[in-house]
Amino acid sequence: MKKLLIKFSDKSILILSICLTLMVMVLEIAFSFIANSLMLFSGGMHMFTHALALIITLLSMLIARKTKNKSVELIAVTINGMILFYFGIYIFFESIDRLLEPRMIQLTYTLAVAIIGLIVNVFTALLLNLSGIEDLNTRSAFAHVVSVTLMSVSIVIGTLIIYFTKLYVIDAILSIVVSVLIIKWAVDLLRSTAIVLNYENNRKLFLQD
Repeated sequence: MKKLLIKFSDKSILILSICLTLMVMVLEIAFSFIANSLMLFSGGMHMFTHALALIITLLSMLIARKTKNKSVELIAVTINGMILFYFGIYIFFESIDRLLEPRMIQLTYTLAVAIIGLIVNVFTALLLNLSGIEDLNTRSAFAHVVSVTLMSVSIVIGTLIIYFTKLYVIDAILSIVVSVLIIKWAVDLLRSTAIVLNYENNRKLFLQD
């Protein structure tokens, strides 16, 4: 099945992933206002940055294939890592704010939309995984998928716990944990990019000598 998906092309898989991500993004942002759920709004904004990252990955892939320029791919991965890092910080501070001021939400809408988002994110992650996570570009896209999947999981778990305990502070605690994981993944991705970039620069200097 993996070989079949590779033949289907990474480009097609990325386009499908982008369409699914944008669909969930619109759904989460729209229902965040209906449900008065900051969790859903944060999830929707996270999906927006994820969609942007996938678009950057797709464009850089197309440019790199035409120009055979490795630096294009490295720039795209760096941008993806920075977006991931920024949103990790954003979620962290939003979670702190919610920790100080817990808010009531409509749990039914929040849970239903979060489950839909989780299913779509898992499906997207499987698509990218089966396409082959071999280069930094695809790894960065996969990192974004995993981060939004973690966000969906935290929303589902948080909503269920709140439903049974009425402790609205739970979603803030889970969001803090997710934000730390996202920040760590972004730092690791940027570190990997720096290592490859340093290697490429040293190789060019060696060839010039």
